[in-house]
Amino acid sequence: MATAAIRYDRSAILRDAWGRARKAAAEAAEGVRSFIGAAMRGAWATAKAALAPAKLAAPVTPVQIDLVDYIAALPPVRHETRRTEHARHVMLCTRETDALHDLQIYARDPDGERLIGSVLVNADEYDDPAELLADALQFLGLEPEPTVQQPAPETEEARLTARLAELERERDEARADFIAARRERMAIVSGDMEGDAGIAWTNEERAEADYDEATDRYEEAYQDLWHHTDIAA
Repeated sequence: MATAAIRYDRSAILRDAWGRARKAAAEAAEGVRSFIGAAMRGAWATAKAALAPAKLAAPVTPVQIDLVDYIAALPPVRHETRRTEHARHVMLCTRETDALHDLQIYARDPDGERLIGSVLVNADEYDDPAELLADALQFLGLEPEPTVQQPAPETEEARLTARLAELERERDEARADFIAARRERMAIVSGDMEGDAGIAWTNEERAEADYDEATDRYEEAYQDLWHHTDIAA
């Protein structure tokens, strides 16, 4: 036997349900998602009550509701929650609809995390979570998150310049050691200082070799810096 179908205005029912859920969420300072079920049942009850007189006047027949169309008209229900931690705040971002996210903001205290506000935003418009947090805090009338100045990345020229300065210091120290070893050897050979002349000669040769190696490293670093700045120019 064919059944009569009552055609409800589902768009109006959905708008009514979302309005009820948002109002309940605002009063409870909680997310909208937890109130959707009760709001939808209330909206449907209101819609059915509005059609009750016409249904009573009509023959009593089984009512068939097109659940496929109803489910298709519902906004997508998504439960993923993204947590983002900052210096003084924590954000919990949960998608409510295709365009809106329920953003809950917690303050980080020594005793734990404390909920300080909740807003509905389109988080997809933000690439940087810090910007999203700043706008949300401004909307709630709260102090912004302190900004941390990030050090500028070291450039290749700065790295080569620092390396040249370090090798120049090593070269100067090796030169000073070489000069001191030569003076000591000359003093021992001339009899002005007691010591073994052979050991003094060995010490001077080693100091000279160290000085030559340090000089070569310094000149190589100088050529690297010159070549880099010449290409950059």
